[in-house]
Amino acid sequence: MIDIRHEAQKIDLEFMEYMGESEIPFCIIFTKADKISKVKIDSHIAAYKKQMIQNNWAEMPPYFVTSSTEGIGKDILLEYIDEVNQEVFKNESGF
Repeated sequence: MIDIRHEAQKIDLEFMEYMGESEIPFCIIFTKADKISKVKIDSHIAAYKKQMIQNNWAEMPPYFVTSSTEGIGKDILLEYIDEVNQEVFKNESGF
């Protein structure tokens, strides 16, 4: 979970790099989207994409823009979590 109000932070990028190197699947959840403009949100996401490309990522992991106050992104994030859970269950059960 990353506060969208801030530009790409070194610690967040390092953690994502660790996850990638360790082959641990993850997604990025940008929070507090109700606190800044759509233009600023787009610019911060673009900065993360640029940083990840510079760090040799082929593509950015799945990401979601959310706000708990206004419910932004809630439904699509819950759908994603459900899909991941179903996939994990399917792989574990062999069905």
